[in-house]
Amino acid sequence: MSEAIYPLFISETQSLFQLTIKRCQLLSADKDIYVVANWAHRELVEAQLGTSGIHVLYEDGALNTLPALALGLRTIIEDCGSSCTVGVFPADHLIGQDSIQAITHAAKIASEGNIIILGVRPTEPTVEYGYIWPGVTVGPGVHKVQAFIEKPALPIAKDYCERGFLWNSGIIIAHVDTLVAACSKHAPQITKQILHASTGTTVKEMYDGVHPLSIDYGLLEYLRTVLVIELDVAWTDCGSMSSLRQVLITR
Repeated sequence: MSEAIYPLFISETQSLFQLTIKRCQLLSADKDIYVVANWAHRELVEAQLGTSGIHVLYEDGALNTLPALALGLRTIIEDCGSSCTVGVFPADHLIGQDSIQAITHAAKIASEGNIIILGVRPTEPTVEYGYIWPGVTVGPGVHKVQAFIEKPALPIAKDYCERGFLWNSGIIIAHVDTLVAACSKHAPQITKQILHASTGTTVKEMYDGVHPLSIDYGLLEYLRTVLVIELDVAWTDCGSMSSLRQVLITR
């Protein structure tokens, strides 16, 4: 897609990373936006952000999404305290701008102590995305998550589409305190080494000995209080070749 150190460009002038930043800027001031990136991407990240006031945190190696989340939360707590709501946005997704309404709605529900994940209505069965099984309805357009299923075989994916399962967009909205409590319970090593590291600890020291772990596997699958809201907009995860090909064909 893009090589290890090159962000994917979806037009002649903008990368998916830049489009993600623009989407975040519709929700927050630059000073409230935090990017977690690999040190190997530093020059490219800084070139694409320009002179904005956006915070950039560099990881020492790639350990999947949960350590990155913990590093971001730690810095947000240091800067702003823990009484705020945050959104987690992957940087390789192509999403319609109408997503802002769903994100704002999710933030209101998250302020009550819930973890919200945005799901997408499948356009076709695919083995390239994870799925969310929506459970009981708890509000208009809001369901408890019955289960997360990671990249099923095609016959199972077809069954999921027929039963109203959603694609997992990877977009999470939650209160900082809620995420920290969940990490403390289900990811104690990451909590101890990153979230609760003493002042002055380097990122290299925080990451030393930490095993790669995704937010889905390390956190969300253990929780029984995650809610899903359908993201009723065009959405593509460009991390797979077939989805990237489709995006390029339609643009």
